[in-house]
Amino acid sequence: MTGQSYLHHQDDLAERFWADSDPASLNLYRAPNPPGSLQSAPDPNLPEELRGRPLIREEVEPGRNLFLLVATRIESIDWLKLDQAGSLRARFIWDEGTLSAGWLSP
Repeated sequence: MTGQSYLHHQDDLAERFWADSDPASLNLYRAPNPPGSLQSAPDPNLPEELRGRPLIREEVEPGRNLFLLVATRIESIDWLKLDQAGSLRARFIWDEGTLSAGWLSP
């Protein structure tokens, strides 16, 4: 897959997606540790006072400055289906809103 990605941080589009998101899906923006940090035991990575219950909008707001939206405009997809009886491959290309597609040799 190829395309162009655009980062939206604290702009109108990012603000709209933040506002439209359920607080339950935004709770990781309150995490005290970066994602992937090694922990000595299982840990939900939330401050103690926010654990074990659904969060409300006001509780996730402090994480808003960490929210980043990545919008990608896909330009092409190379699709491959592997099959011992015969594989298939196709390419899809979007150019100025027009889709072209064709079969390729796998």
